[in-house]
Amino acid sequence: MITINKTRKYLYGECKEVEKKILDYIQSYNCMSLATSGEKYSQAATVFFANKGFTIYFLSTPNTRHTKNIAREGRVAVTINGDYYHWKEIKGVQIEGKVHLITEAKENKEALDVYCLLYTSDAADELDGVDLGGRRII
Repeated sequence: MITINKTRKYLYGECKEVEKKILDYIQSYNCMSLATSGEKYSQAATVFFANKGFTIYFLSTPNTRHTKNIAREGRVAVTINGDYYHWKEIKGVQIEGKVHLITEAKENKEALDVYCLLYTSDAADELDGVDLGGRRII
């Protein structure tokens, strides 16, 4: 389980109305484009995510290129958006931040609770692990 630390910077300063619009928008989607940078190449990958406020959680295996890039650098850029057919309709959220692997049990449980409530019906009650389509989250 990996989390993107919250960053709330706006062009015109913090604004509760803007925060609410952003949170409402990202709550309506479940995939994000995750961009990372490696020694030789940049990488963009679409991943499922769950959020609690401005903290965004996603899962990835250690052998993916984006996970290796994150371990090396830790900085990412993210976009969350729908699919639009006219350029005047396009909207979305762009996020940049620092990512860290969750290793503490308390934070891991909180992250799993958020993630599992979104993607599974009965998985949130399991304490040992969760089966998500053949992947085991521990």
